[in-house]
Amino acid sequence: MTTDELERLIEGQAESQSLDFKANMPWDFNSFAKDFMAMANVRDGGTILIGVRENGPSFEREGVSEENRATYKIDDIRDKLRKYTDPCISFDIKFPVDNNNLQYVSIHIHSFKEVPVICVIANQDARLQQSTIYYRNTNGRVQSGAISNSSDLRDVIELASARLRKRREDSGYIVSQNDKFKLDKELDGLSNNGRLDILKSRGFWRINFQPVKIDTIPSLESCLKIAAKAKVSLRGWDFPHIPSANFGEGHYIGTGDNFYEAWTNMGAIKEYWRFYKSSQFIYYKAVAEDWFAEDPFYAGNYTHIQPGTSLGILHSVVYYFTEIFEFLSRLASQELYKEGVTINVSLHNTANRGLWVDGQRRASLMYPRITRSNELAFTAELSHFEMKENCAMISHRYILEWLDKFGFNPSPDSIQIDQMKFISGD
Repeated sequence: MTTDELERLIEGQAESQSLDFKANMPWDFNSFAKDFMAMANVRDGGTILIGVRENGPSFEREGVSEENRATYKIDDIRDKLRKYTDPCISFDIKFPVDNNNLQYVSIHIHSFKEVPVICVIANQDARLQQSTIYYRNTNGRVQSGAISNSSDLRDVIELASARLRKRREDSGYIVSQNDKFKLDKELDGLSNNGRLDILKSRGFWRINFQPVKIDTIPSLESCLKIAAKAKVSLRGWDFPHIPSANFGEGHYIGTGDNFYEAWTNMGAIKEYWRFYKSSQFIYYKAVAEDWFAEDPFYAGNYTHIQPGTSLGILHSVVYYFTEIFEFLSRLASQELYKEGVTINVSLHNTANRGLWVDGQRRASLMYPRITRSNELAFTAELSHFEMKENCAMISHRYILEWLDKFGFNPSPDSIQIDQMKFISGD
């Protein structure tokens, strides 16, 4: 580190996720261990600069004495930390000088390469807990501590997932253009599918899971068994619905050349799905509110809901997104999408549609929350780890983003409570 680099690091700076000032002091495991572990889990790592003392609301330069500088021996520090961390932490130590000829100790901790650093041994003197991930927490004054909020946990998970995905790409595990063409080509037949005409005549959802790398399911029978095992039944109706047999125009289930498919047309419940041997899944669902007036079960109780006008906050957004990602998680638990998945979610015919409060014992909206867009959509790429372990958290994020498209920004905690109650059946 040059003098100019040191001056830029000190001058006018405040402590942050990637910068921590410490006063003139010798190396001490108990004082530094938590900071090393926390900064190793930050996206670009971080720097601990010894020789800058906190003085009330500001920081003052004091440098580091020669006696203290001599205690910063990289091999000794590495050996001590290695016992407590998995994986090992990578770092550099330098001894820069500022424009006033004061000498400092600069320790740059590198960010983890693939998986976050975990503390594997407890140490009471260093206030370390076993099996804990430390981070530069952002829920208040920046400091090193155990992860304590969902936002910080999501940052670490997304960073690890991105780096694992990058490793797979570097190793050649990426979807080829030929595979992408095959997956898109599979969906061509849906454009002239008459069963979808009624469903798509009003508002409708389109959900698509595309594997990053095609890994063919051995048989159509296996497709059905996998879908049946993964289906979600959290509110009296399964997602996706798998009819037990064909019943006139209300229910259909059957096979195509390389897929299983099913169709349901029952009042406000209109859906269609296909599950391909490539493990690609496509799902269409009518916006239920658009069919309330023609469904005997809903018509009498929801006369104020007219086609094309509404989208329920609880059932049509919070519960629905939770179901989508829970189903995806259950597919991944059956060892599908090992190289990751691309998920596309879109809602069509939405112009001038507004949110409505469809849950009991809830306050009404203060003013209309309406979107002017005719289509709302998002695309996400998820790793196998994310799908299996963190789908509830991921769905929570997209629920908030989706509600924001209507200008509605509820408390994240309240949405998470609704999700947990839904999943637990309360």
